[in-house]
Amino acid sequence: MTDQLFLCEVEKHEIQRLFTFGTTIEQKCNFDLGRLLSNATLPKYANQFFDVFIEDFNGDLIDVPVRVNNLKDEFDQPVNLDPDSDNWILTRRFFLFDTVSGIENNRLEVIRYATSIHLKFKLDPNTVEKIYPPLIEVTYQEKQVEALDDIAERQKAVSFISQFDMDTTDFWQKSRSFFIVLMIALVLVTLVFVYTFYQGDRLDTDAMATTNYVIGKSLFLLLDNFSSMFFWYLVSVTGWLFIFFKFQERAYYMIPSLTSEAASIATYKPFDTMLITLTVTKFIALAYKIVFEQSGFNFFVIDWEQPKKYYFREFRGEAVNPWRKLYVVNELNELQTTKFITPEVILLLFLVITEGFGVKHWAILEPQLSFQEQESPYIFILTFFVITIVIFGVGSLQYAITMLFKFKFAPDFVDFVDLCAVANVSILIFNEDLRGHYIHGKSPHGSADVSAEKLRLNLLSEANGNAHVRGISPIVPDAQTFEIQLPKNMIDDYKKNYFNQITEQVRTVEQENQKNYNALQ
Repeated sequence: MTDQLFLCEVEKHEIQRLFTFGTTIEQKCNFDLGRLLSNATLPKYANQFFDVFIEDFNGDLIDVPVRVNNLKDEFDQPVNLDPDSDNWILTRRFFLFDTVSGIENNRLEVIRYATSIHLKFKLDPNTVEKIYPPLIEVTYQEKQVEALDDIAERQKAVSFISQFDMDTTDFWQKSRSFFIVLMIALVLVTLVFVYTFYQGDRLDTDAMATTNYVIGKSLFLLLDNFSSMFFWYLVSVTGWLFIFFKFQERAYYMIPSLTSEAASIATYKPFDTMLITLTVTKFIALAYKIVFEQSGFNFFVIDWEQPKKYYFREFRGEAVNPWRKLYVVNELNELQTTKFITPEVILLLFLVITEGFGVKHWAILEPQLSFQEQESPYIFILTFFVITIVIFGVGSLQYAITMLFKFKFAPDFVDFVDLCAVANVSILIFNEDLRGHYIHGKSPHGSADVSAEKLRLNLLSEANGNAHVRGISPIVPDAQTFEIQLPKNMIDDYKKNYFNQITEQVRTVEQENQKNYNALQ
């Protein structure tokens, strides 16, 4: 057998791929039925019957059964549409194009042709490297010759599909067990968070507010960990499929194609459901993190500068110049957008690798790596893995390069710590759990509101080692950044002198806005 099963024009290398084990081929085209009206334009294999046999390792010929999908019995009832294969009526012969049986009174009245041919192979799960006898499925249609006078009626879609399949129940049972283990771990992590949360102090001591916060935080943690954990679960599952399918030297694993009847139920629907769920949960988790966490941090700025006397027309007295503090806060705001990787660079390199070098073709359904487009379908689970490893690989490479160059070019957060020391400003950052960071920016010279020349001399003195160190720890004198857990008495003073006042002012503004809104209504 060479190209007899192909209904469309086919290249030689595609015929060779037909006999490559594990390769799925999908070929679709429009066939001109007008070619069947003249002997000069008849296809090569028109008006021929085919008997297909497969030769086993002993040299014996085993006949390949044929299932005609729209075969009808003597009562004009379809017999091969039953899902139970025991009720099928299989044949051994089939044809591609028939312009003989439709001749009446020496005139061609009806033409019959195959619209689709489906060649199916299935691995034997009980015997290594063996398959069941293949099955050929054919669907026929017929057309009145007089209807072909309309040129639009001549073009008909035809297709040929060759696919390999296997029972994947065992693999998905193991994947399901892995899924259950991860779900148990996810619940345990959430319970540990709830337990540890109630062991510590909080900024807000209201019981109802604390309970609401715990519920919201637990749901956020559950969604965030679920989306992250099971994203890598999908990566590991699809990675296993990719490796054992693409690099198998002997027949071991076949991925069902999209045309497989059991594929959508056993393989692709669970994957699609999981991916959609991950996307939704990650979106909710990110929204919660931005609205309630990132926007809920407390930033307390400490200006160590001593008041100076100022004499202006509107003001006379001692005060501290606010511009240093405002500049530091502005830089802190910009620092929150700093990234170690650049999305634009990642997307550009991703397109170069996948489109330019043809890595996207790794996702086609054939058991080898291909860098060129073939007449094989792209499988989404393989596409997902290829996209993931390319983006992750490019991002990891960019991150590694950034880390290598950070010793020569200081990262932005290191420059920000130096800025705090130059500005004589410290920053205390903490969340509702009273945990956070402290940047000690107190100037070793005692003052930062000085002239440019004085500032230059101060920095030169530090560089020569003639000034006090910037840090506060005797163990690590140069350390200026610290991870902290705030004590309760400090929080009590903070709440008394600052937090409660800010909360009351916010509440007053909200009430005023509501009053103005009601007045407009």
